[in-house]
Amino acid sequence: MIGRTLGRYRIDEELGSGGMGVVYRATDLLLKRPVAVKVLSDKDALSDELLTRFLQEARTASSLAHPNICTVHDYGELEGKPYLVMELLAGKTLQQRSADFPLAQDEAVDIALQIARGLAAAHAQGVVHRDIKPGNVFITEQGEIKIVDFGLAKKAPLQEVPSGDTRTQLTRNENALMGTVEYMSPEQALGKPLDGRSDLFSLGVVLYEMLDGGHPFRSATVVATLDCVINSPPLPSGRNVAIAPGLRRILKKLLEKDPAKRYPSARELIDELKSLQAGGGRPFPALQDSFWPRRAWAVSVLAILVVLAGWGLWEWSPFTASTDHAASSEAATTVPVVGVLPLENLSGDPSVSSVGLGIAHTLTTSLSNLGSVTMISPSTTLRMAATGDETADIAAELGADYLVSGSVQQSSGRLLVTLHLVKDNSVIWGGETQGNLEDLFELQHRLAGQVADALHLALSEDERRRLQRRPTLDNKAYAEYLQARAFLERPDVEGNQQRAVQLFRSAIDRDESFALAHAGLGDAYWALYESTKNPSWTDKARQAIQRAIELNPDLPEVRVSLAVIYEGTGQNEKAIEELRGALALQPNNDDAHRLLGNVLRAEGRVEEAIESYQQAIACRPDYWRNHRALGLAYFDAGRYQDAISAFTRVTELQPDSAWGYQSVGVAHHAAGNLDDAISWYTRALAEGPSAAAYSNLGTIHYRRGEFEKAVRNYEEALQLHPRRVATLRNLGDAYTRLGQADQAEDCYQRAVDLIGESLQVNAKDARQLGLLALLEAKLGQRQQALRHAEEAVSLAPGDNQVLYRRAVVSALCGKREAALRYLKDALDRGYSLSEAQLDDDLAVLKNSPAFQRLLETSPAHERESR
Repeated sequence: MIGRTLGRYRIDEELGSGGMGVVYRATDLLLKRPVAVKVLSDKDALSDELLTRFLQEARTASSLAHPNICTVHDYGELEGKPYLVMELLAGKTLQQRSADFPLAQDEAVDIALQIARGLAAAHAQGVVHRDIKPGNVFITEQGEIKIVDFGLAKKAPLQEVPSGDTRTQLTRNENALMGTVEYMSPEQALGKPLDGRSDLFSLGVVLYEMLDGGHPFRSATVVATLDCVINSPPLPSGRNVAIAPGLRRILKKLLEKDPAKRYPSARELIDELKSLQAGGGRPFPALQDSFWPRRAWAVSVLAILVVLAGWGLWEWSPFTASTDHAASSEAATTVPVVGVLPLENLSGDPSVSSVGLGIAHTLTTSLSNLGSVTMISPSTTLRMAATGDETADIAAELGADYLVSGSVQQSSGRLLVTLHLVKDNSVIWGGETQGNLEDLFELQHRLAGQVADALHLALSEDERRRLQRRPTLDNKAYAEYLQARAFLERPDVEGNQQRAVQLFRSAIDRDESFALAHAGLGDAYWALYESTKNPSWTDKARQAIQRAIELNPDLPEVRVSLAVIYEGTGQNEKAIEELRGALALQPNNDDAHRLLGNVLRAEGRVEEAIESYQQAIACRPDYWRNHRALGLAYFDAGRYQDAISAFTRVTELQPDSAWGYQSVGVAHHAAGNLDDAISWYTRALAEGPSAAAYSNLGTIHYRRGEFEKAVRNYEEALQLHPRRVATLRNLGDAYTRLGQADQAEDCYQRAVDLIGESLQVNAKDARQLGLLALLEAKLGQRQQALRHAEEAVSLAPGDNQVLYRRAVVSALCGKREAALRYLKDALDRGYSLSEAQLDDDLAVLKNSPAFQRLLETSPAHERESR
């Protein structure tokens, strides 16, 4: 088999063999990950019963998704040989650790707690394992527990039970007893119907064995062992092991013969074990015979016959060496950064692609409301997924600790969703979940819970309630909402924005109180505005989102959407108010922190902007855009060394991006370190053509009087970015110095026209107004220039760039005193001293003693001299 391919799995090496087949280490050629493949002997050599058990294991285990359950990825058949594909685990079984028994009590409790968590997940899906024992408990090299071998598990739909009764009734085979006798519950040994409490009894046996070192029921014969399971209390090993009182109480309750006296579900056991962990416990005296009294054995003939009828079933746990890593509980001590990639459509039906996109979007939204995780926006992950990069590159680009990937399939109105949790380019968790197409919310809710569990998020009761909260009771409206969101995430497809609008409206028609649908409609309108620049869409966008907030003021993502509209239409104070409201609800939203910083920076409130960017970095420390934003704010504040540090961090996170290198160059440039600036600009161009780098090199040539070289650089920049206003202004200046007045005027006018387009959308953009005023002054339109420059200052009185442009406009218009006054304000607020010294536009001031005194006494002089 070595070197052969089973489906998409290449067999690499043999890991172990048994009477029925072989387990191999293999490679999933599609997902590029190692897996374990269990290959059975030819079907003709196997009994129907064993084939049924194999298929049962495949179907049952693949339906479960939990970090404490070994994931079954796939199963199939090739040349008459059935095979099962599972996650590859590195470590050993608890059975292989039995020589170490008894274990330290804290270790035993931790193992039991993880087993209980896995059982809780299985029981929630109506699955009873029926063979919990040390051989089916795997301990990975990272100390994570995985329950394996669901070949004996039974699965049945949850049934109506009396209030407070969490049992799930399961079918049984009256003629055979399945499982390992020493770890059976009494009801299992007697062939009675089972529920999850049977697994809890088996877990009690395993916990007893870990703590005491001996088995509580094993006897010389099968019949004697079975009698002890049904009738006798646990037998102490005689090792005089001291057990804490709380732990002893848990053991006693787990090993009750009557299921009604045990924990009603694994969830209650988990709470007890966690409480025990939190509170510790003093050692308890050794087990006493008075606590574990012997009872005469007697066993029914029926029970013996049941055991013998089912004896000899194959038992095999083939989970051996692997390089995979499991998500450890350490994740709970920090706030993980997670991105959900769009789910791959495996159905061949194009409509399912929109479902996969919609599920990814709402999964992100649901988890974003948890304080213990930072989620990356769906549009960002979609944009990265579209590049086709490897997951490791996507994670690095996004600054993500984890990525959630997966697929969706549809068959007969049912959806099968497969999710994988990826860390360091390795799949550390995976599972499959099925749901009805008519109730996508329930499916999404289960998926969110599974991902939260896989990340080991410690959710509060309020957070669990939020995950369960339905945005609408109308399933069709929710399905339309998901599809509309999917269309909205693909603006590159013509007509998708209009399709999204129609679906959002339809969802609202079905449920007018559906707040998220109103918010989605607002996002769709805003997308239409951004693609068409038709101002009529902006009012519709704002009204739709405001309606969403009226219906539900506690939706942070909706407040962010409204803030985007306010920011885009120049209503910065309202944008700030909405963003702060969103962050009060969702403090880990780095996008909101960054957008708030952008708005504050546009208002000239640079120190507040720096604080917001620092908070964005605290939420998502390895995301380059957050560091870039911080660098820009430091640059605005004249803190060039801090800006250099921030931009250098961008180059470390994005070593193949020209932008980071050219930004470091800009900071050196502003600080007057021109040789360093040239070096960084050159590094930027080595990574690929960069309009900004070409433009900035042109400016250095301009400052050195090399105007023809400057023109060449500016023209190269405009070939890459023909609508770059700053480059047009600089090219106009270079043409002016070469005496080419007509070309200079053409550049200035093109820049004015582009700014005019921008101001039609946001008439209160202070920096654009300031640049417009400067260009108007160069064109000789002095009255307009002074009016626009003053308006810009009134909008952003603390912005040093706006103040500096006001000074330049005053100088170009012959207003020397006003120019000196505004220049002082700009320098005091951090504008580059070296730039002011070199700027030809201030030529009218440079022979003035007042200008020299201003430069020498400016805080910028002391700051830049350091």
